Amino acid sequence: MTDLFTNFRIKLVILFVAIFYLIFSTGIHGDDYIEIFRLSNSSIQDFFSPSLNDLGIYIYSLPTYFSLYWTFVWFGLESAWIYDLIKIVIHLSCLFFVYSFFKDYLSRDRAFITALIFIFIPLHDAANYWFMALSYIYVPAMLMFSHHLMNNNRYFLGIIFGLFGAFAFYSSVPIIFGLSVIFLFHRKFNLFLIYVTPGILYVTYYLFLKFELSTLEVKISNSLSFGNYLKDVILQ
Repeated sequence: MTDLFTNFRIKLVILFVAIFYLIFSTGIHGDDYIEIFRLSNSSIQDFFSPSLNDLGIYIYSLPTYFSLYWTFVWFGLESAWIYDLIKIVIHLSCLFFVYSFFKDYLSRDRAFITALIFIFIPLHDAANYWFMALSYIYVPAMLMFSHHLMNNNRYFLGIIFGLFGAFAFYSSVPIIFGLSVIFLFHRKFNLFLIYVTPGILYVTYYLFLKFELSTLEVKISNSLSFGNYLKDVILQ
């Protein structure tokens, strides 16, 4: 038992060193600079009590905005290593989240390898290194973890992670509806309804803002009708 625990700790150390090597000193990129300059004259108090104009398109991803972008106000262009440490912590957390999900369907070793591939596959391009693009990794990871928690009867935490993941970015919707189908396949209809609810709430929230705040950037054309949308879905 002691040898097993020692081997596990050694693997964790190797994993941390590998991720540290991949992520540390990758810095900030692209829109990170734009956002830092935009918030350069803001205080932390201003940041956490923004107006609609201050939020802009980030009103569609409030959890991401408040959990990540405060660093732009606090650290600015100084202490770039802080951003790297946050990226490392997020990658380690997401690896655990995705591993937990796949562990429900694969052996532990295969689940771990699959999680590694899912998080670090080169097709992600800059998502692993670009601070503002971390949502492309942690949104699906949190929604997978929510699925795992509900699948193991931990409903309260599952709903919390589901809500956070759903409202963190608009890319969450297809992930939620896609993963919810697994519960349908296993005839877990109650879990399907619970899991899909954050996605429905986010769609409702998004559509409400689209019609009420039409000046904001939206991803849905004003000329799109429900009939045309339904036709597009059926064709796909």
